[in-house]
Amino acid sequence: MSPGAILVLMALLFLGFGYMGVPVSFALMAGVFAATALTQVSLQSMVGQLFHGIDAETLLAVPFFLLVGELMTSANVVIRIANLSQALVGHIRGGLAQVVTVFSMFFADMSGSTSADVAVLSRTMAKPMEQEGYGRPFIAALIASASTIACRLAADTALVRCLMSISAIAITTLLVLKNQATSTDLSEKAQLLDLTHDAIFVRTLQNEIIFWNKAAEKLYGWQRDEVYGKSPHELLHTIFEKSAETEILEKGYWEGELIHQRRDGTSVVVSSRWALSAKDGKPAAILESNRDITLRKSEEDTTPCSVSPKFHSFAIPSPQS
Repeated sequence: MSPGAILVLMALLFLGFGYMGVPVSFALMAGVFAATALTQVSLQSMVGQLFHGIDAETLLAVPFFLLVGELMTSANVVIRIANLSQALVGHIRGGLAQVVTVFSMFFADMSGSTSADVAVLSRTMAKPMEQEGYGRPFIAALIASASTIACRLAADTALVRCLMSISAIAITTLLVLKNQATSTDLSEKAQLLDLTHDAIFVRTLQNEIIFWNKAAEKLYGWQRDEVYGKSPHELLHTIFEKSAETEILEKGYWEGELIHQRRDGTSVVVSSRWALSAKDGKPAAILESNRDITLRKSEEDTTPCSVSPKFHSFAIPSPQS
């Protein structure tokens, strides 16, 4: 078979297996083995070449790079760098575009990779810039230009790069341990909220649930894993005063009665208290505590609005007196 026909066969096998959902590596191997069977190259030689291709010390950078990525994700390093950049140059005209450049300078020292800079900047800064009105061509050009800083700031010697990497990993590890301690503290406080009989949940200002205690699970029938990230008003079909949302932002608290809908479709009347939580002086979340008063409200509705017969004899004199 001619070399051109073999290449076409390899391409067709690769595309066919890829269309069927076979992993890319196995789809490539299938094409290579099929081409090997049609040539004079032995299978043993091809297997030897496959192992020889992965026998390289430089490939050790891959798992370590993934390790650094996991550490950075756990410690929210990317968010911290973005906040630092925003604090430094965010007040300047066109500050968000300046933030991208400063962000790239900080991140380049840790990654040393242009492609890594492009990936991180695209995922973290592209969407906020588009929301601020920047055009997509400008965003792409800015990220591509800023990512080249990684090449400019690359250290000249392997020793310096090694020390920089070790320092970055050490700092990131400390941040991870700090976050874990904070998460443990928050978990202990959340366990205290699970002890109360009132249904308590916390929602962001964007109406996304971030906490849901056990009493809320019992009252509404929704498990906490099912409600995270959802809007409580849409989930529970809340009926409330329109002024409640405005009052909670102005005064920091609100109290009143709400009508919610359980998972099974039944309605429940609750006495609700809202409290506004602030972070760094800015509103961050709303804690909502609800107590079921459905039975009390139904009893009030069925009780006649009149004086009981026991007291009628004292209030109205009889004709014989």
